[in-house]
Amino acid sequence: MATSSVRTVYAQHSDYMYKFSLNVQVTNAERINLPKELYAGTDISRLFATSWGKKLSADFPDFCCITDPAFITLSYNGHIINGFSTTLRTNPFKRGTSNVTPAASLCQDKIAGVPNRLTHIIKTYATKHGLAENQTAKKWFNQYLDLLLDPVVKIYNVYGLAIEAHQQNIAVGLNDDGFPEKIYYRDNQGYFIRQSFSEQVKALVPEFGANSECIIPDSLLPAKYTYYLLINNIFGFINTLGVNG
Repeated sequence: MATSSVRTVYAQHSDYMYKFSLNVQVTNAERINLPKELYAGTDISRLFATSWGKKLSADFPDFCCITDPAFITLSYNGHIINGFSTTLRTNPFKRGTSNVTPAASLCQDKIAGVPNRLTHIIKTYATKHGLAENQTAKKWFNQYLDLLLDPVVKIYNVYGLAIEAHQQNIAVGLNDDGFPEKIYYRDNQGYFIRQSFSEQVKALVPEFGANSECIIPDSLLPAKYTYYLLINNIFGFINTLGVNG
């Protein structure tokens, strides 16, 4: 799997990854693809195919928004049968995934005495380059923030696109030293357009939001950034660096 989604399957030769419905509760929800989520994927994909999306991608070449441009489902008497719905997710990893890792796996606790992965990267780099480990940790963290924080905030303010940037939704492209060089964001359930930008978006994609429910009031969005971006993601990395010394 190229991302942390337990129900998304990957093959290097394929243009798409397939995100299946899983009729099992994982964390806080049963993991099935709901109709509004399927349509959210196609809405966002259409938006990214416009001048809006092309400019966003050009402005932030090291921040890749993975889209879900199509879905397959079964229906009976005009109603979608949720448990069979499958999303087709764009595959940006056709050259392989050896240096791409979910952010959550970098912060995973050590297992069976094996050091935490981020700790291993930092210690190895510090030894190789004759730096103190705390200097190396700051260098790694600052590089991660440059790739993540600046684009996420500017995309929200300039383009009106809000995302649930928690660690499970972020994959990090690493260079040969294990330092961040690219961010990948995935999750058709975690893309939202600010209400204040809705007319601008609908001028590009007239039917946007009709079935997806991904246009939401601006007032509801700060809480998503407080929890997903700051507490779960950024503070999660700070915690990992701290507990590992």
